[in-house]
Order: sequence, then C-alpha cells, then structure tokens
Amino acid sequence: MVSMKSVKLKVFMLFALVFGFAAQVSAQQVQDALAFEIVDGKSVTITRWYAINTATVQIPDRIQGLPVTAIGEYAFFGCGNLTSITIPDSVMSIGYRAFEGCQRLKDITLPSSVTSIGNEAFHSCINLTSITIPDSVMSIGDGAFSGCTGLTSITLPSNVTSIGIGTFANCNNLISITLPSSVTSIRMHAFDGCVSLTNITLPSSVTLVEGRVFDACTGLTSITVDDQNPVYASVDGILFDKTMRTIIVYPPGKNAGAYIIPSSVTIIENFAFNYCANLTRIDIPSSVTSIGNVVFHYCENLTSITVDNRNHAYASIDGVLFDKMIRTIIKYPPGKNARTYVIPASVTSIGIWAFADCAGLASVTLPVSVTSIGDCAFYECTGLTSITIPSSVTSIGVGTFYGCSTLTSITIPSSVTSIGNSAFAYCSSLTRIDIPSSVTSIGDEAFADCASLVSVTLPSSVISIGDRAFFECNSLTSITIPSSVTSIGEAAFAYCINLRSITLFRRVQVGRNAFPPSARITYRD
Repeated sequence: MVSMKSVKLKVFMLFALVFGFAAQVSAQQVQDALAFEIVDGKSVTITRWYAINTATVQIPDRIQGLPVTAIGEYAFFGCGNLTSITIPDSVMSIGYRAFEGCQRLKDITLPSSVTSIGNEAFHSCINLTSITIPDSVMSIGDGAFSGCTGLTSITLPSNVTSIGIGTFANCNNLISITLPSSVTSIRMHAFDGCVSLTNITLPSSVTLVEGRVFDACTGLTSITVDDQNPVYASVDGILFDKTMRTIIVYPPGKNAGAYIIPSSVTIIENFAFNYCANLTRIDIPSSVTSIGNVVFHYCENLTSITVDNRNHAYASIDGVLFDKMIRTIIKYPPGKNARTYVIPASVTSIGIWAFADCAGLASVTLPVSVTSIGDCAFYECTGLTSITIPSSVTSIGVGTFYGCSTLTSITIPSSVTSIGNSAFAYCSSLTRIDIPSSVTSIGDEAFADCASLVSVTLPSSVISIGDRAFFECNSLTSITIPSSVTSIGEAAFAYCINLRSITLFRRVQVGRNAFPPSARITYRD
C-alpha cells in the first residue's frame, strides 16, 4: 500500500505525440508515455499507459533510478492496438484489470519475479493465444483470464493454491489445462463456459470444488479425480464426494440419454446436472434425502425425473418432481413434450426455478392452494403466453417471469404486496400491466426491457420504484407517478425513447437519470 509519504509523479506527453505513436517507440518515448507512482521512495508502480495506439511496448526495469515492481490497476486497460509487451524481471505483481480489453495482445511472458496476477488482469484479451506463467506466481485473481477466447491450453505453476472465481470463464477454445498438485481449491464459475474443454483431472490436493465450476462446459465428458484425493472421487467421469453419498457434478457434455443415480447417494448437490443437454431421463433412488437448488438448469432434453416409490423425501408424478407430500413442485422437466400443464390441487408452493427453461409450455394452471411462487420459477419460459396468479399469492419474487418473451398478459391479484427484482424483465410481448392497490414496492428492473409495454397503471399504494424498473420500455408514452411514491430509483425510466409525458409530485426523491431527457415532466405540489 502507498504510504502518506509517497511521492506521486505523473509524466505526460503532448497530445500529438501520445496519439501519433508508431508501432516502434524509443526507450525515452516509452517512459514519457507512462504515468507512474513512486512508492515509499523505493519502487515504481506503472499506473497508466497513454500511447494507446502503440503496438509493442517494452516496460523499463527502472524509472528515475528506482525499480519498476508493479503494473497497477487499469494500467493498460483498453489498449486495443497493443500486440505484445515485454515485462522486466523487476515486476512482482500485475494489478486489477491491468490488461483488460487489450484485444490484439497475442502473447505474453511473465518474468519469474511475478508472484501475483490480479482480478480480471487479462479479461477479454480475445487474441491471447499463449501465456507463460512462471512458478513464482502464487496467486491468480478472480476472472484473471476470463473471456480469453484465443487460449487453447494452459499449465498452471506449481505454487498456485487456488483457482479463483471465474478465472478461466468463457475461454471457449480452451481444450486442456493441467492443475498442479499445489491446488487446494477451485472457486465457483472457474471454468464456466469453457465449451471446448473435454476432460479435466483433479489432483489429490484439491479439497474444495465450489458449485457451478463447470457450468456451460458443454464439451466436458469426464472429470477424473486422483485416487489419493481424500475428499472427492469419480466414477465413469462423474464427480462425487469420497464416500459416494453426494453427487456433485455430472459432466455437461457426457453422452448418456438416461442416468440412474447410484443407491449410495443421499444428496444431489446444488447445480449438479446444470447444462446436461444430452440427458433425457434421471432416476432418483430411495436413498436420496436432499436435492439442492437449481439442479437441472438448461437440461433442455430432459423429459422425465422419476423417483423410487420407497423414497421418503421426494415423489414424481408423470415425470415431474415433487416433495413427498405433493405440496411443493420442485422441477418440471424442460424437455417434456406438453403445451399445457395443470399443477395438482395439493400444491401450495412452486419451488425456485421450478419451470425454468420450459420453452415448450404455453399455459400453466396454478391451483388456488398456491401461496408462494419461488424466485425464477418461470424463468425464460419463452413459449408461455398467459398465466393467472391465484389470489392466495402475496409476492412475486426475483426473476419469476424473466425472459417470458411471448407472455402477452398477466393478472396480478390484489393479494400481492411486492413485485421483486427483474420479475417481468424481458417480457417483450407484454403490452399492459395493471398493478393492484396492494402493491407497495416495485423492484429493480422489475419491468426492464418490456419493449411492447404501452400502458402501466401505478396505484396510490406504491411507495418505491426501484433502479431501472422500467428501463428501455420503448413503447411507453406516458406515466403518472402517484403521490404515495417517495423514491424513484436510478435510471428507472431511462431509455424509454417514446416516453413524452411524466406527472409526479415535487417531494419525491428521484435517482440519477431516472427519466429520458426528451420527456416533459409536470410537477405537482
């Protein structure tokens, strides 16, 4: 950390020189184009490179007689013309987002002096095909190489102990990675979207694999675990805990139509079968006592989830998963071939993500017994055209109808008091919404990107309108804000390009960019 006594120096070039650099520049020009900071009078941190059109850069090892030891936050951020860079042996750390967006950067060699690579340091360096990470590196930050679509293989150094959140996310051409025996933890989303990765071996040292590590790895057919690993095991390429009581990850690219979960399993971990597009049927044994959240997300060809009749915790009816008492519907298989579905009358709760991704469903009938609808319950049900919410429901949760792009109408009963964040976001066919007088709050992005929404009625019960609540509702032409509203969030009606008339009371607290600049606002006292 820079002390209070640090001397801060920045050296700038003339505008013409900065933006007129050729591909090759002199050592003096390089130094002149760098903004830097002297830390404690002992070392230099590069804070910004201003010659953004330069193709090649050689960072000096000393500036004003002091060693350059760090490339700081955002130092080369967005230098889109940079193709190669030479980092001196004096540099020990690469900062947060230091090279993010350097889209032409093709290869880079880190010197053996580097010990840490910051969060998102090389994020979206899409042409980076090769990087040498020395054994001196002990820490690689979250998202450090995320979006590096040019990377095909990588070998991690022997001192790295953790693979951070999203470190290699969306490296969609990455076909192989070697994990050293020093790695003990793999954080969530570490390899999310690595669609070309076909197999991976976890060394004996790994003791923590967080959820969603291999989300959207649609080419992954096998996860192998070293036999000496004390925590994890694999059978037929499927990741389990060592005791075989918990199924953790079923490889998304594994080519199997039906899968029978082993009778030793008692727990199906959160996200265990996410993105398993090849699965058509899953059989759950009597031994299973716990099924996690969002277990079957994006299993678009899954037509049946069957449960052994002897199971004491769960049941299935016509391939649909419920709790044993048929009080909660847990998962409707996304690939089930039906246009309509009537939820059994005994059901009181619709679980989170229960109907998510069920693109073929046009209509779902909810019984009057339903009192709660879980978050994202109908997420991206793109074929759903209409639904009636019973009067027993008191709230519409987060993302409940997110992305229901053909939903044209919906009746919100007077029992509902709150509409959650993104509840109806991207319902692009929704033309009208009447919010009942029981509702007191409208969540962030609740109706964002409802492009066809021409009419919204806000009752006098509403107190708050969240950030971006009606963002990009392009068909909305007028809105009257009732006197009950005390706060309107940031960008609440931003980019509503046809919104011309707004009526509101002066005492309301309005967030930044709440309304489009072209709108005419009529104030009331």
